[in-house]
Amino acid sequence: MKRIGVAIACVLLILAFKSQNVTHNHKQAAVIDSGGALNGYSESQANSLVTYCYGTVDNSPVNTQVWFSRKVIEHWYDLLQADSITKKINSDGIRFYITRRLLSDSNKKHYNNAIVVVSTFYAGDTVKKGVITFKHQDYFDHVNIASPLDKKELQGCVTHYSDSTQGALLYNTCNCDIKTPCIIASDHTIPRSQAEQMVQHFRRIIIFRNGSINSRAEWFDKGMFKHLINEWKGDTSIDGVRIYFSRGMKKYSTVTPDSTIGKSKFVMVTTRHYKIPNTNNYIHKDYFDCTHGIETGQLMETKRKKGKTGGVYDDGELCPTNCTGATLPNQ
Repeated sequence: MKRIGVAIACVLLILAFKSQNVTHNHKQAAVIDSGGALNGYSESQANSLVTYCYGTVDNSPVNTQVWFSRKVIEHWYDLLQADSITKKINSDGIRFYITRRLLSDSNKKHYNNAIVVVSTFYAGDTVKKGVITFKHQDYFDHVNIASPLDKKELQGCVTHYSDSTQGALLYNTCNCDIKTPCIIASDHTIPRSQAEQMVQHFRRIIIFRNGSINSRAEWFDKGMFKHLINEWKGDTSIDGVRIYFSRGMKKYSTVTPDSTIGKSKFVMVTTRHYKIPNTNNYIHKDYFDCTHGIETGQLMETKRKKGKTGGVYDDGELCPTNCTGATLPNQ
């Protein structure tokens, strides 16, 4: 996974559709009974949302970001830690599924992108032709830990605007990367300029570029969230993370061949509670520096260089490239 310093970019990621011949591994990825997704959906609701998206190919999706509060991110990490201790499993990360819901009953042709967030545990690995594949198994059965969060906050805030005045800065080209490499950088860090292009290429432009959603889910390791939470300590202005839908680009590939080129992905950016000057209004504004950045899921088979210029995280473990352990849609 890469990451760009000032914003945690969730390269929100991605569904595979029947028409795109994505391989599913439902038989080897049995779901643990009962419980729910990390963002407040029951297992059956999560499955319905992903199934609906799976059956409604959207060739021209709208720009999408999902914002989660700092409390939600910290709750997810605490829950995975509690599961590991109490359930005696090696909870190892979080898988983000792309879903779609109807914008309204009166306009059923317009499909609204969103995500389902599912916890995973490490369930072994396989080696084939010298390549290690890790199995990150979905699970929905969690221990009970105290949380002040309600379902609405857990599900996050889904928006589709591309107006930087609302805090989503990656839709504009800034040409303001941090020039000095970060002393301590995550393996997931990428420059802000790279994140901008990935986010801006998510939408289809007729004739010039494809824009369909062509992935099913993206996995992020638990260590990434631990790294973020540790960075946030003592900084009360940080209020959450914005996860952008984006697209992999050939010019930024660090893998040969890179199976994520052209694929739907997530980019994550840390946000600050920001008061708009001369108003009483506040927004969640993307923030970029060497200590806070953008994230996407981690591709475990790929070694990343440290010391990158800071700002954003990228390169999740993408399904359909690796769907081992992914259980939705469970048809």
